[in-house]
Amino acid sequence: MLFPDFGDPAPELRCHFSLRIKIGVELLQHLLPSQSQLRLETGSLDTVRKHFSLVVTSVQTNSHCPICQNASHRIHSRYQRTLEDLPCSNYAVTLVLQARKFFCINPACQRRIFTERLPQVTEPWARRTCRFAERLIAIGLALLRCRRQPS
Repeated sequence: MLFPDFGDPAPELRCHFSLRIKIGVELLQHLLPSQSQLRLETGSLDTVRKHFSLVVTSVQTNSHCPICQNASHRIHSRYQRTLEDLPCSNYAVTLVLQARKFFCINPACQRRIFTERLPQVTEPWARRTCRFAERLIAIGLALLRCRRQPS
């Protein structure tokens, strides 16, 4: 049963419900920092804490070693990164990024294992998305300008 509280919707309404879900997922996909690098897997909404949590994965098929720049498709492992993103409608947004580590296939390279880089999304080791960091910097600079202006 799709909706236990209300019973299974009539056949003519099933299409309407699935269309609403599809539109919601497409909308959330378009709100991601980079639609070309990320795919939305799941999401959750906490109305009490006013918080969106979106689980995303990289859609890149390979990644380049940061030392030798060789492309590699050999995945070593996966790990999670938690990134704060721009708020949306007074809700805090957290991206839970399912990132990967790759083997460097260049035998002459010093780096054997490296993490995939997503430069349109975040900097290496950052806890915020690039666009959120840029917005915070802009706010800080605006406040600094206001403070320096004579009253």
